[in-house]
Amino acid sequence: MAIDRELASLLGVSEDAPEAEVNRRRQELAEFYESADVPPALHEWARLQALKLVAQQAAPTAPRSRANLLDKLLTSWIVLGSLVLAAVVGGVLLAKLDPFAAKEPAPRAAEAPVVPVPLDERRLAELSRIAEQDPGAEDALRELGQSYFVAGQWQQAINWLTRLVAIDGTDVRAITDIGTASFNLGNRKDARDLWLAALALAPGDPLVHYSLGYLYVTDAPPNTAAARKEWQTVVELAPNSNLAAAAQTRLAATTP
Repeated sequence: MAIDRELASLLGVSEDAPEAEVNRRRQELAEFYESADVPPALHEWARLQALKLVAQQAAPTAPRSRANLLDKLLTSWIVLGSLVLAAVVGGVLLAKLDPFAAKEPAPRAAEAPVVPVPLDERRLAELSRIAEQDPGAEDALRELGQSYFVAGQWQQAINWLTRLVAIDGTDVRAITDIGTASFNLGNRKDARDLWLAALALAPGDPLVHYSLGYLYVTDAPPNTAAARKEWQTVVELAPNSNLAAAAQTRLAATTP
């Protein structure tokens, strides 16, 4: 039985691939997304792909239902915040593409290159049409922003996520991601202001604390004490997460 184009693209197989091959590939990818082989800079991408696999498997013959399920999964991720950060499946979804990957090696895989996630141009075109027809289409704006974010196209990510925040000024993840994109464009003041705004909305968000820690340690001169305080907070808020492991690595590399 042929599978749809979205699933075939996700699994890297042809649309008429045998069921056994589809299942094998699905299992291999699920195991990879959960493994320690995924560099910290790609944790967000790995978790997003894992969620797509779950959505695809939950409704293998109903493309629209799969899309709706994925939307619900992603919405739940945003609402649950730091609780999801402690989840096991697929790594750390909240730990977006490492905010600092363009500036330094990944903390637990220094030799690993940062590989931007390829864009699905067809999907982006569809989402763009939705957003233009309905300026209040939050799900479309969010997916557009996330897609450009994990692709490392920072300005595009900012453009779409800013439209989302204009609709919902309490979307902590979008605000945080705009800050991250700004940081990677060299706009440190904008990044700081945005991350502090996100922190005001969600004082217990580990990713925001992690991001601020790096901002402080890369100040001139470095504010190591402030950075260590932020990273220690990450460890306290999400002790069993990959993000906490990255924070511990940074704590070990700096002196009190």
